[in-house]
Amino acid sequence: MAQSSNATSTPITNAVAAESISDKQPVSSELPEVVVTEESPGYAASRSSSATRTDTPLLQTPQSVSVLKRSLLDDQDVHSLSDALVNVSGVMPTKPEEALLIAPIIRGFPAETYLDGLSIFGGNQQAFNPAGLVGVERIEVLKGPSSTLYGGGLGSPLGGLINIESTRPEIGSNGGFLGVRAGSYSTTNPYGDYNVTLSDKLAIRLAGEYQDNTSWIDKVHGKRVFFQPSILFKPDAQTEILFSGQYNRTQQLEYSGLPAQQALAGQLYRNAFPGAPNGQPMTDINNRLGKIELRHKFDDGVRLEASAQFYTSDVGQYGSFIYPALAAPNASTPTTYPIFPLTMPSAHHSVSSAQQYPSPRPPGTSSLVSSLTIKCGNCRARWPCSNRPATTSLQRIPAIPSCRFRRGSNAHADSRPT
Repeated sequence: MAQSSNATSTPITNAVAAESISDKQPVSSELPEVVVTEESPGYAASRSSSATRTDTPLLQTPQSVSVLKRSLLDDQDVHSLSDALVNVSGVMPTKPEEALLIAPIIRGFPAETYLDGLSIFGGNQQAFNPAGLVGVERIEVLKGPSSTLYGGGLGSPLGGLINIESTRPEIGSNGGFLGVRAGSYSTTNPYGDYNVTLSDKLAIRLAGEYQDNTSWIDKVHGKRVFFQPSILFKPDAQTEILFSGQYNRTQQLEYSGLPAQQALAGQLYRNAFPGAPNGQPMTDINNRLGKIELRHKFDDGVRLEASAQFYTSDVGQYGSFIYPALAAPNASTPTTYPIFPLTMPSAHHSVSSAQQYPSPRPPGTSSLVSSLTIKCGNCRARWPCSNRPATTSLQRIPAIPSCRFRRGSNAHADSRPT
């Protein structure tokens, strides 16, 4: 009876199991699509707009692009473009305090600097150097030929370019930071960035800094002023209108460099200033720009971005330098060189738009200002004045270990440039 009961129950159990399996829905092998709209707070960026002028994932960009995010700049406590570019391979940054008008080098060629995708140069590519990074959201370095999208210029057709993206006002956010930095070479640097929401459709942002410093190079000193206001108006969820401006002024005693052969041989004082700094005016670079930008998202996923910018730059370059190839020192005094004065004031204005195809050279004019009179800081005569010294001595000063106070500038006044 037990065997008969078991035999008759097996078909019923199998039938119930088959019915249970048939009621289940087939399992799909495809996962739902996940759309990521924000980047992670880490250092790695996933998207860039420099290589294609569209918001494109870096994995789909057929060109080498390096992105330095704000999180990296903050954690490294970076305060200058030259210090930030150390993170990028194939780039040789230049320090303004050592070479004021020398552009960074990308893959062996001078690099152009763009601000929010627009050129700000024309005649003098090196005139704009955002030495400070207040008001900068990220830095994108595009390597390799890029003339298809950016036209000609200083070095972008071959080496690459640097695109600096500015911070934007944020609706719904209030706050910012104020700071003061002080350090070596009498450096004083107050700076700040603050965002204020005025309504659900309007916000403003103010960023600025001031820096005053000397240098490890004897006699070199400078100061910098930067101010960047911006206003964001958002009439609806799909439209943004941005008004922004920038004032950037850099003043510095220009440094021309030492004769390489004698400097590397240890025959010259490495910190010497090879010129006539007494009364020499500081090189003055004054940049101003204004920009308007429109962004609109359509219902079918298409996005419109249009921007226009006006940029003006006044550059007064004044200096004194030595040129051994043209005027070699006397054999009896091999470390005393003739001094050449330099006076090159100029002005440049340009208008650019992101809607136009970049021309081989940004529109604008460049001209010398011949009527400008610069006076010597000492005798008040027209620079270069007759009281300017004709030679400079770069003789190496022997170290005196027993007199540590002699490391100061007064102890070396007899043999340093005056």
